[in-house]
Amino acid sequence: EQYVFIHDTLVEAILSRGTSVTSDLLHTYVSDLLTPGALGRTRMDKQFKLISQRQAKHADYSTALRDGNAERNRARALMPVERSRVCLTASKSNSTGYINASYVMGHHHSKEFIVSQTPLSSTVADFWRMIWEHGAHTVVCLPDTHSQSEQGESCVYWPSKDQPMSFEGFTVSYSGEEHVCLSNDERLLVQDFTVDSPENNYVLEVRQYSAACWPNPDSPIRNCFDLVSTVREHSRHSDRPTIIHDPLGGATSGLFCALTTLSSQLEEEGAVDVYQVARMTNLMRPGVFNDL
Repeated sequence: EQYVFIHDTLVEAILSRGTSVTSDLLHTYVSDLLTPGALGRTRMDKQFKLISQRQAKHADYSTALRDGNAERNRARALMPVERSRVCLTASKSNSTGYINASYVMGHHHSKEFIVSQTPLSSTVADFWRMIWEHGAHTVVCLPDTHSQSEQGESCVYWPSKDQPMSFEGFTVSYSGEEHVCLSNDERLLVQDFTVDSPENNYVLEVRQYSAACWPNPDSPIRNCFDLVSTVREHSRHSDRPTIIHDPLGGATSGLFCALTTLSSQLEEEGAVDVYQVARMTNLMRPGVFNDL
């Protein structure tokens, strides 16, 4: 087993060498990644396979599969591993503090993002507790444009204008909303909520960005960065995690995290490392890119 580990590590080092690239060489690097080799496989194919193969080794899903927790997952294909799962304070409705959500590293913090599945009706309280306990000011609600698997029920987990949602220890209230037109003419729903706990004498303001179609397959790739830039600007001065979710907490959310991190790398360092960003995202939420 030790020899297998050493072999895999050496193979990864060889295939992933030179993955950091400066902005002036980015187009050349991408062209090289997409150029087929003698056997018709591109270097990008090899790197993606390498990331995917390493995901299942030593992955511990013990809490996600415990009795009472398995039903909190939309799909077994995407569950949090122990090393990076979000742990909530135990409550009457959730004695284990489990939620299908994972920390994901960004450019500035090791827990810069939380990637989560869209709440089920039975886990709405857990979702808002996660927001409350992490002091998260920013939530990004994304569609699932990649996965063709069963996603389960659809659930509206936020309060309406005249009907707050009360949970154990706190209340979520609607503050307002607006539709923002991005540069590509796509409309973004921006909603504001407050999370209030009388016991703690504290009010948390939360802004949610909901994109009906992201990434849009009919638009240029550069348009993906409109939403990324909008969310980055709002959360720029916060050290709290940004919560990203799609139905399964999969490829769409993973892509958003990766593009946000790469944008920060490029802006602050003049270079990006796509492979290492994808590798780390997949390490913290195994299988996140499987549907790409």
